[in-house]
Amino acid sequence: MHPVLRALLAILLLALALSLNSPPTQQMATKLIKRSLPPSITRFLPKQAFQAPFLANNPSIAPQPIYTRTFNTSYPTMAPPTSAASLFDAVKYRHSVYTLTDETTISNDRIQEIVQDTLLNVPSAFNSQSTRLVLVLGEEHKKLWELVREVYRQQLPPEKFEQANQRFGGFQGAYGTVLFYEDTSVVREFQEKFKTYQDRFPGWSEQTNGMHQYVIWTAFELEGLGANLQHYNPLIDTRLATEFDVPETWELKAQLVFGKPTGEHPGAKPKNELSKSLKVFGK
Repeated sequence: MHPVLRALLAILLLALALSLNSPPTQQMATKLIKRSLPPSITRFLPKQAFQAPFLANNPSIAPQPIYTRTFNTSYPTMAPPTSAASLFDAVKYRHSVYTLTDETTISNDRIQEIVQDTLLNVPSAFNSQSTRLVLVLGEEHKKLWELVREVYRQQLPPEKFEQANQRFGGFQGAYGTVLFYEDTSVVREFQEKFKTYQDRFPGWSEQTNGMHQYVIWTAFELEGLGANLQHYNPLIDTRLATEFDVPETWELKAQLVFGKPTGEHPGAKPKNELSKSLKVFGK
């Protein structure tokens, strides 16, 4: 090898050795440099191997061994690379959609995954986790709304039932329903544990249930589904509990009907002036 190329190689090797604080590599690079240079220069070089003084004198700041770190993939340790703008794009897009078909834009597994992720990540007061969900799809969904129809046929006069029956037909023609429940036994348990706040837990229970409704509703619409929220409880509670094996302590709160939408997506509804809804201090 040409002496100049050998010297350049040795210098590069030495630079790498210094950065890694590797004595064997430093010694080899030192020998190569001395062999590549004329004696008139090498006689001025130190006899020991080149090394980085700040590393040799301060071992505490020398490069440390590479290590791996494991994470719980079920619960992220930091916020994903997104922004509030992305969140509010989803918030603004969510609207009640009533023109639904019995088709879906995503798989049943994906629908179930959204429901499960909601249960695992939506907060609740004192981490009480009182919300319970029942996911009803396909033919079971149609059966559900037939049961609702039967209950209301027995409860309403004929003229009023006819109006309600048209709505039931629209819901039955969709793809699925999420039934939202609150486990009253959990609420009572936390009332006993924290007596100072026992009168607050029923309200807090309603709040977490509403958050579950909102997250699933918004997620469905981001996946191309349309949805609308209904409240035919408590008249239908007993019949649905029997049909879907719902525990007695579960109290029905709402029904989210969803399916593939038809027509244009609904636009924003009029809102009150912010001056009537918002106060800001310290700005």
